[in-house]
Amino acid sequence: MRIVSLIIAMAAIAIVPVPSRAQGIPPLDIYLLMGQSNMSGRAPLTGLPAFENASHVWMFRKGRFIPAVEPVGQDPAARVGPSLAFANDLYAANHRPIGLINCALGGTFMSQWSDFDDPKGLYRTCVDQAKLAQINGSIRGILFFQGEYDAWKMETVLAWPAKMVALAAMLRQDFANASLPIVITEIGPESSRPETQTLISEQGAMTTSITHLAVVSATDLPYLRDNLHLTQASEITLGRRYAVAMLSLFEQDGAGSDGKAVDR
Repeated sequence: MRIVSLIIAMAAIAIVPVPSRAQGIPPLDIYLLMGQSNMSGRAPLTGLPAFENASHVWMFRKGRFIPAVEPVGQDPAARVGPSLAFANDLYAANHRPIGLINCALGGTFMSQWSDFDDPKGLYRTCVDQAKLAQINGSIRGILFFQGEYDAWKMETVLAWPAKMVALAAMLRQDFANASLPIVITEIGPESSRPETQTLISEQGAMTTSITHLAVVSATDLPYLRDNLHLTQASEITLGRRYAVAMLSLFEQDGAGSDGKAVDR
């Protein structure tokens, strides 16, 4: 039943008509958000605070950018995720209008995100959207939060790092940017399971295997009662951590807070 649901969800995300440059939208810094349910978000929509910079943020839907509101994720079950909090803080730092493409899908494995050949798979569906969206701007960075499903078996845990290396390389190849900034996430919550602890350790060490990459942690953030999905406050905190990490990568790569190259 879960496989059928995933097929339906991927089909819904894949229906993307040929876009045209949206009227009234400035050139955008576009960010691609990938992974599973905590990236698309499962936190309640009620009580969500207003983001002061929301009017400078757009999200991609059916081939065009529209004003961003939660849920930004295209996952049919998406609610509040880290998207708007990330964009809000990033805009506050560099004042560059932001476009978000959140194609995370709950219940997915790393093997699905690293399957680069399936034209209707998660990776190609997501990247195809981003390439269409570039009519309104340029791809400036990637956020990735995935691993909860892989953490159930040591076999998939140990395979995760090599797949992440391959994913980063393919993203940079597809967007013709060898230093495209990527921020990944140490999964949570805290757990004594050796599989989870090993995966968190491997994720934290990815900066030694992939350049222009930063790691943020979700291990210390409160989760909902299901002990799987982040609370609304946690998603907002995570989004802000993503913004800090992305800005740090811009600085490391020789770009100022506005994302533009600077002389050193």
